[in-house]
Amino acid sequence: MVSEEIQGEGIEWLFSLPRWSGDGSFQLEGMLAACRQFGNPQDAFPSIHVAGTNGKGSTTTYLDSMWRTAGFRVGSTTSPHLHRVHERIQLDGAPIGDADLDRLLLEIRDKSSSPLSFFEAMILASFLFFRESGVDIAIFEVGLGGRLDATNVLRKPLATLITSIGRDHEHILGSTLAEIAREKAGIVKAGCPLYIGELPDEAHAVVEHVASARGAPLRDLRKEGQLSVTRNAGVVGSSSLLCRMKGELHLSQGSSSETLLLEPSLPGSHQVRNAALAALVGFSLGLPQDSIEKGVRAARWPARLESFSLQGRHFLLDGAHNPEGVEALAAALREEESEGSWIVVLGFLKTKRWREMVECILPFAEEIIVASPDSLMAEEGGEVVSYLKSRAKIVSMHDTGYDLLIARFFDHSCFEGRKILCFGSLYLVSRLREELLQYQLREREGAGSHPEPAARK
Repeated sequence: MVSEEIQGEGIEWLFSLPRWSGDGSFQLEGMLAACRQFGNPQDAFPSIHVAGTNGKGSTTTYLDSMWRTAGFRVGSTTSPHLHRVHERIQLDGAPIGDADLDRLLLEIRDKSSSPLSFFEAMILASFLFFRESGVDIAIFEVGLGGRLDATNVLRKPLATLITSIGRDHEHILGSTLAEIAREKAGIVKAGCPLYIGELPDEAHAVVEHVASARGAPLRDLRKEGQLSVTRNAGVVGSSSLLCRMKGELHLSQGSSSETLLLEPSLPGSHQVRNAALAALVGFSLGLPQDSIEKGVRAARWPARLESFSLQGRHFLLDGAHNPEGVEALAAALREEESEGSWIVVLGFLKTKRWREMVECILPFAEEIIVASPDSLMAEEGGEVVSYLKSRAKIVSMHDTGYDLLIARFFDHSCFEGRKILCFGSLYLVSRLREELLQYQLREREGAGSHPEPAARK
């Protein structure tokens, strides 16, 4: 996110690059040419390729954790980052080091004759880093869509996944589920199994057709697995504001069958479904049951129904930023029977269907605070407030800094014991999380209740 402290000539170059490649359209020619110049590093290790409207980051995290638990050296990429760009490239669960990232970016800048975008440069850097690190496997989350995403230069992954399909980025991917499904199915490769989660019928038909036409075996979680989801009453001492869920997944493959116990640390029934899709992949590719189950339990994914309880205030941060994602958030809140009890901090990008998101969360809101995301694409706060005025009991707008917004909750006793939900854009949630981490650090150090504001960057 834009709170990044930029250090190093290579990283400065990265942040000077355009968001998209070429004339603003998506294309693969430049990325393919750059990969060829570096000896096609994406072919140097086995890979798994993960697409989807929602759940692809969580599923990537589950896969990464499962393979690491099984003793493999694992690389993974996700996007966007929350606080530092290094988070996007992980080796064995840790972000790439500053010196390595800066060195690789300088190498790309100096040797590549193809103009690259920010995202393309980062993906190429991950290819080079994983090759030189000798990873046993690398898991790549698609940035946007699939067909023309920079990650789609992977030529023969062990598996491709589509976690879900909903309406998001419609100005780029298309306005119908069928159009969006066609873009995401662009990652399907001949002979490479495609694993899918629960998809709408319209999208499923497109994905099934593409898989058949390209000769990719289709592995449908709904057909191959029997999943039951219940509350995980066995979790003791959890700091989460929401109850964790667990699932029993019964899988059969030839003469082999197993029942896997899936207990994600991430709250919400949707996380059990994400873990189940990852488990199907792991089971099919020969991971031990113990590694799958332990890997699911060990996986962490910040700002996804993440709880912070500080000085008697209880914060829940979620990166949901499209209607389907907010529906999953609402379902998790509904599981707690917490309608009408939340102070909700929200903000959106102009390109998002934020009115639908607002309607989905209104039943849970006692009070709403509008705060603009840290992005040039942010929707005007006044526009959101105007929409909410006739729909919510108490509505206000905060426009004087994220540090002051969080300080407001700690400075006034009326917020003690209250539950505060922050969602709508990762550009907003990441900045609020940054401030909460400052408070958390000082609380652990016993330094009092008023930290210095996070430095402006």
